[in-house]
This record gives sequence, structure tokens and C-alpha cells, in this order.
Amino acid sequence: MTRRWNWLRSFQRGEDPKGFTLVEILVAVTILSIILTIIYGSFAASTKSISTCRERSDIYQIARLSLDRMAEDISCAFLPEVLDLGDIKFGFTGEDGETEGMPRDVLNFISTSNLQFGKGLKGTGLCEIGYYMETDPETDELLLIRREDDSIDDETDKGGFARELADRIKCLDFKYYDGEGEESEEWYSDDRNSLPRMVKIILTMEDENEQMLDFSTRVYLEMSSGLDGL
Repeated sequence: MTRRWNWLRSFQRGEDPKGFTLVEILVAVTILSIILTIIYGSFAASTKSISTCRERSDIYQIARLSLDRMAEDISCAFLPEVLDLGDIKFGFTGEDGETEGMPRDVLNFISTSNLQFGKGLKGTGLCEIGYYMETDPETDELLLIRREDDSIDDETDKGGFARELADRIKCLDFKYYDGEGEESEEWYSDDRNSLPRMVKIILTMEDENEQMLDFSTRVYLEMSSGLDGL
């Protein structure tokens, strides 16, 4: 017959009970703590890495969509002087701007893209388009703004509906190229009596780690003269 071990009787007889000593328990707890710390550190690092990848993915998508929209608008720019539009003299105005050493340009022009971004806009085939940066009064963050107005007049930089195109924007820089490939920081069609042959758009965005990311694209204007080799 199997005899059961009695802890109390063993203790009364002076026998060593079967169990862990305080030192053994402390060692086990210490080892367990180290293992849990390593596991938690790995989990936290993986979580942060996933979050960073998602953040970067969002930024790249915002930048791509913003550049695509601007490229489509700018590629359809034209000078109203080619039509009988009365006193309209404005066509394409690119202003070089800077705040605290950061490029923050402004571009206004007339385009044939006619994109519907607001209620009440009736398509005429022509519209005023404007791009600029603006500070959000609630969050104090810089936003990329797109303005559209299908009421063509002699104030290309006013009127219409303004909508936020993207956030996390730190810089907006336009560079203009003429038919000879010469680069300019600004462009006034009133002075040049022409459109730039090509426009380079540079967007700088900031991720959650305050790291600057640059995105750019080049846009050829369909209604400008040819530019070979650029």
C-alpha cells in the first residue's frame, strides 16, 4: 500500500519538508521578471515599428494624392488672353514665399480641369485654381489648401471655395522652367506673356518623429510651347 507523506508529521519529526526556500523563490521571481521585461520590450518595439510603418504609409499616400491633384490642375493651365474674356488679364501667377526660412509659395492660375470640389459650382470648362498654405486656427497645424472658383474674373487669387487638401505639410515650393530650361522661383504671366513650360512641385511633410520627408513631381503644361531635353 502506498503511504501518503504527511507534511505536519514530517515537520514534527524534524524532517525537511519538500518545498522551495525563500532564496529559490526570489531567484525564480527575478528570472521571470527578466523574461517578462524582454518579452514586453520586444512587443513594444514591434508595436512602435508597426505604428511607424502605418504613419509613413499614410504620409506617402497623402503626398501622392496631393501631388497628383496639383499636377492634373497645373497641366491644364492656360492664358485667358487666347479667348475673348473682356478685361481679364490674369493667367498664371506663381509667388515665391517664405516663412521662418521654409518655402511656402502661392500659385494661382486659370485651368480647364474644372474639378468639382464644392456644392454650387457649375462647370463651365474653365475655373480659377489656387494653391497655398494656411494655419489651422484650432490645431495650429499647417494645411495645404486648394481653392477653386468657376467665376472667371480679373482677381485670379480670390473667390470660390477653399478646401483642405492635406495636413502635415511643412513646405510648399514651386519651381518654374521656361522654354530654354531656365529655372525661376516665381512666374507672372503678365510680365512674360506666356506659361512656364514645366513646373516642379516640392512638398515637405513631417512624420510623428518630426522627421522631414520630401516629395516632388514635374508637370509639363499642355498649352505651353515645347521644351526639348528637359
